[in-house]
Amino acid sequence: MLIRLSIKNYALIEESEILFDSGFSVITGETGAGKSILLGALSLLLGARADRSVLRDPSKKCCVEGVFHGNGKLRTFLSRFELEDSDQIVLRREVAADGKSRSFINDSLVTLQVLKELSSKLIHLNLQKENIRFLSPEFQIEALDAFAQNEIERNAYLQSFQNWKLLENELKRAKNELNHRTKEKEFNQFRFEELEMASLQNENELIELEAEFKRLDQSTEIIRFLNELENSIQGDVSNQLYALNQQGHRFKESGKDFSELSERLNGIFLEVKDLAEDASRMLANFEIDPKRQEAVEQRLSQLYKLLKKYHVETIAELQSERDRLMTDLEEDGQLEMKIGSLEKQLNSAFIVLEKSALELTNSRISIQDEFERKIKGLFPLVHLPHALLKVKVDPLPDFSDNFSGKDQVCFWFNANPGMELQPLDQIASGGELSRITLVIKSLISEKEEMPTLVFDEVDAGISGEAAIKVGELLKKLSGFGQVIAITHLPQIAAQAPFHYQVEKQVSQNRTKTMIHMVNGENRVNALVKMLGGEESGTSLKKYAEELLIKFKS
Repeated sequence: MLIRLSIKNYALIEESEILFDSGFSVITGETGAGKSILLGALSLLLGARADRSVLRDPSKKCCVEGVFHGNGKLRTFLSRFELEDSDQIVLRREVAADGKSRSFINDSLVTLQVLKELSSKLIHLNLQKENIRFLSPEFQIEALDAFAQNEIERNAYLQSFQNWKLLENELKRAKNELNHRTKEKEFNQFRFEELEMASLQNENELIELEAEFKRLDQSTEIIRFLNELENSIQGDVSNQLYALNQQGHRFKESGKDFSELSERLNGIFLEVKDLAEDASRMLANFEIDPKRQEAVEQRLSQLYKLLKKYHVETIAELQSERDRLMTDLEEDGQLEMKIGSLEKQLNSAFIVLEKSALELTNSRISIQDEFERKIKGLFPLVHLPHALLKVKVDPLPDFSDNFSGKDQVCFWFNANPGMELQPLDQIASGGELSRITLVIKSLISEKEEMPTLVFDEVDAGISGEAAIKVGELLKKLSGFGQVIAITHLPQIAAQAPFHYQVEKQVSQNRTKTMIHMVNGENRVNALVKMLGGEESGTSLKKYAEELLIKFKS
């Protein structure tokens, strides 16, 4: 419910504040007084395009603020955007001197899209140009669903569609990835097998083989060296050292220097003796093995080729590449299993989707006769006594990504007997569409909580008794939620408990629009003007008073 509307520096409005009550309110005024400006300010608050042309004073900012009484359903929305939770919701739109706009909810800066989303839950503007939106399949299906109270079915369908689509996209990605991997799978399998067959178990193998190959390659020289070493030591060197060691031992007691010299000579003799024994042992165990040398050379050649092929320098890096290829090949198998699982999940999700779409379709079909019958019963109240509206629910070729499910809903209409039914968007005039919108809003208001409804030109093309009926319907509709109607007809205005008048004033060569509530004699005079008379006219004044008495406003 709209509690207060504040407008500053917007078009012809310098500054205005309107306090609204629940129930039925009307706004009246002469042509050109500024009623459309008021609607423009409301549209701005609800997210309409803004530029500096709306500024009354180009040097100052424009501000339109609406205070609404919220309800529990909006708390989820406020929480989702981390906005202050309050019984009152304040929407504000500011347009700066440079034409840039900012949007606020409960004094928190928000995007225009967030403002639009919340405002659509608080207030609906039913303007002739806005009613064109009612011609779209989306709005018509929403109207039918609102009457059928399909909120649970709509949400169930949307959730099942989103789940199915999510699985479908995930399966598509997995298949694309597998297809990409398949192109490389044979190549990776060959490379893995090549490295696996190379038996790369010892990361130090290359260093060890290189040392062994160097030793084997020098085996002839090594044997010759060991022979020479053994012969030299076993011959003259050994004999000379033995003799000298014996002589040195004789002088061991001749003094400290001789003692140390003798010990050193004895150590050299023993070291040379050990060296001779080691050379002899090595010579005995050493043999030339051409086959082993060939095997080592072949293994080194194999390893060198692998290092070059895989652009690495160590056996450890070859092992890492082998392990990586093994992991990739294992993931290919896991990906195939994942695809199989996703296909099963997708089939199950599709069954759920079909079921939820069918439940939505059945609900719409089951309610359409009652919807048509009640619409027909309300048409005479808006001066459409012979009008018919039929609902056609046709299947779509594919599931929709919104609440439509697998249905296309179209309203077919004719206003006069003998005429063929045609799609609403091809036959209804602007005035008829406004009244059809009123009828449908009135019908669905009985089924669900409605936001504030603002009607403009709903009285186009009617007068007299028809106007009274439209007023009665508006008043009935206000029993389910706040209704604000901009009207030119006193028969409608007189039925509203709250009457606001828009007036244009000229002061100091400047024009401005004023909006204020009228009561008592001022309201009678406002109705007289609407009847086309002067305030001093007694007959029209009497008729205006009778209207107010009749409707007990």
